[in-house]
Amino acid sequence: MSIRKTNISILVAAILACPFSAGAGLYGFTEINPYTPEEKILDIDVPPKQVTNFRETLRHNVEMLSNYAYLRDKNFQIIIHEGQELLNKSLWEYHLTGYNEARARPTQAKDPSFLFKFKKHRYGTNDVIGTPPPEYLTNITGIVLNKPYSLNRSISPGLLASKLKIIAFDLCTAPETCMDYIKKSVAGNILLQTGSSATTIFRNIEEQPVINENARNIFKLFEAENILYLNDESSFRDKYDLIKQLRNTNFDVVIIRPQFNNKEAYTTDEVNSLKFKKNGTRRLIIAEMNLTEANPEQYYWKKKWQLGKPSWLRRKSFSNQGSIIAEYWNDEWRKIIGNHFKSIIDTKYDGAFFTGLENHKYFEYQLPLE
Repeated sequence: MSIRKTNISILVAAILACPFSAGAGLYGFTEINPYTPEEKILDIDVPPKQVTNFRETLRHNVEMLSNYAYLRDKNFQIIIHEGQELLNKSLWEYHLTGYNEARARPTQAKDPSFLFKFKKHRYGTNDVIGTPPPEYLTNITGIVLNKPYSLNRSISPGLLASKLKIIAFDLCTAPETCMDYIKKSVAGNILLQTGSSATTIFRNIEEQPVINENARNIFKLFEAENILYLNDESSFRDKYDLIKQLRNTNFDVVIIRPQFNNKEAYTTDEVNSLKFKKNGTRRLIIAEMNLTEANPEQYYWKKKWQLGKPSWLRRKSFSNQGSIIAEYWNDEWRKIIGNHFKSIIDTKYDGAFFTGLENHKYFEYQLPLE
C-alpha cells in the first residue's frame, strides 16, 4: 500500500529534527520512579486471607465507564493503552481463584510460601485459560501498543482475534528506520505515531507525519488512517494556541488531555471546533484519562492528600511525575473517575483514551501466584 499525499523524506526529517525536552510520561516510554530495592524483596510474614483480582477489578472499571458512555452516546469509542493481560483470562487469575478458596479453609496455607507453590486450578465447563472476557472486549474499540517495531513485538493471535483497532506508539532514530515503521504500519492497517525521542514524541504537532492524509469524514476509529496524541502541552503558549495549531492539521484522530496543563478544561464549543480537519471534513477528538493514578494538579485533589493519605494512594507513578498509583477498586476512587468521565461525556468528546492499565502489575508483583 502506498502512502498517499505524503512526502516521506520531509516527514522523516521533521521527526528527527525536533529538540530534546522533558515532557509528560507514558507507561513504557519513561520510567520516572522505578521499583526500589526494597520493593524487589518480597517479605510476606502472613499470607493474606483473600487477594483481590487486580485484573478483573480494572476490567470492571472500564466496563462501568463504557456502559455509562453507551447510554449517553452510542457512538462513543474507547481506546486502551497496553493492558494486553486484561484481554484474556490468565493463569494468574486461575491461581488466584484456587488460592482464595484454599485460604477460606482454616487448615490451608499456613506458610507464606504457599503463595508461590499453590497450583490448584478450577475450570468451568466453558472457562479455560485464555478465554476473552466477552463484556470487556465489547466495551473497547482500539488498543495502543508500545514500540511494536523497535522492540520487534509480534501481535498475538488473541489480539488479532479480538478485532480491536491496533495503534502503535514507537520511536525511530534514523531516516531508514522511520520509513520502515511507516510502511509496516500502513501495510498492517495500524495507526502509527512515531518520533525520535520519548520526551518529544507526544509534545510536538510538527513532528508527526500525517500518514495517508485524506479528505474523508471519519466517524469511527476503524475508518482512520492516522493519529496524533498530545499529552504534554509545554510547546504551546496557552490552550488557544494549541487549538489553533490543531485546527490547522488534517489528522483523522486527535487525542488530548481534557484540561490544558491539568488546569484549564476545554469547553464543548472548543472540542466541537476541533472535530473538523483543516480540509473541512470530520475527525475524532478523544480525551485522555488515567484510570489508576491520581494527580495533585487535578481539580479533584484535596489539600490534605499525600502518598499514603488516604491509604488507597499507594505508590508514586512509574511514568508520570507527581502522580500516585491508587487502589483503583476503592469506592472513593471509583467515584472520582466516574465524575471525571462524566465531564468528558458532557463536553462531547468522541471517545476516551484510557491509560494506567498496566498498574495492575504493581499490585500483583507483591503477591505472586505464578
